[in-house]
Amino acid sequence: MPIRWIHYLAFIAVAFSFGCANAATGMDTSSDARSRARAASVLFPQFDTVEYATTDVLSRFDSPSGSTPNTGSDQTLPIALRLPYIQLIGGLHFLGQDTLTTLKTNYSGVLVGAKGFTPPEGLGMVHSQDCYIGLLRPGGHSIVEAYLNQSGSQTIDGQQVWTWTAPPDEGYPHTTTFYIADIAHSYFVMGNDLTEFRATMRQLSQGTEDDSKISDPDALSDKAYWAYRSVRWNKVKFDFDPTGPAAQTATVVMKFTGDFGTMTGQMETDTTDAAYQTDPKGLPGSGLFNYRRKAPGSWVATVPIAKDPKSTNELYTVAALFGFGVAL
Repeated sequence: MPIRWIHYLAFIAVAFSFGCANAATGMDTSSDARSRARAASVLFPQFDTVEYATTDVLSRFDSPSGSTPNTGSDQTLPIALRLPYIQLIGGLHFLGQDTLTTLKTNYSGVLVGAKGFTPPEGLGMVHSQDCYIGLLRPGGHSIVEAYLNQSGSQTIDGQQVWTWTAPPDEGYPHTTTFYIADIAHSYFVMGNDLTEFRATMRQLSQGTEDDSKISDPDALSDKAYWAYRSVRWNKVKFDFDPTGPAAQTATVVMKFTGDFGTMTGQMETDTTDAAYQTDPKGLPGSGLFNYRRKAPGSWVATVPIAKDPKSTNELYTVAALFGFGVAL
């Protein structure tokens, strides 16, 4: 399959994490770890892709220069890294111009669960059912209370929920309805699909963290950006195939770790399938990434976090491999 189609339709197992210590973001690691684990244990069983970013990282996406706050550096974060949070950033923008500043001040990080990836009609982004969980800092103020009038809410499953609508975007000719709720003054839940939003809201308000439901250990780590996905890969068609015969499909897990200091990343692809134990040919992205063998069935490749054409193509491919593709 040509690499350009991977940008639109790749549905494989992906973990995508950036190693940036929470100490640098000033968050309370003990309370944040518990909150993150609880949110992750809700999202992992429900969604195909689960990701996390600190609000420091999210604010760098919004910065005109993309530079690290208070350093004066100009290490721009490529726009491909922003794609999983487009719905969050765009949706909150309708509530106020300074919502990302409010988010960074009051929340330590945001997790997102995504599923139901649908190619655009022409140009534009792949559309998906997304649900975000914001982790309120100790002493922080709810973004719901800051921007939404109490009288404008409705009660859904015992929770006060606010809704608003965004116009169609490129490649998706339908309006998007957003839903948001404050949960126990510890989280916000925001989504673009009512069914998934309600399920997430119910589980988060009723349950406690269950580490056994968390597929990726990075969900319990102090990394500033990670994501995870695990589905079936068709070894013949080189495409996502959740119901294909076992002889033609393999479970593939991919991990991308990056260093914001050196602006380099490492993609790791793991599978127990016999076809890929000694040769990476046919693995997701193998036509673009220079995989080298780490162990039987485990392959790694270095990916620069940069804005030159080659690096940009690789980073967009990484984003597409866990569902957030763009048709350009």
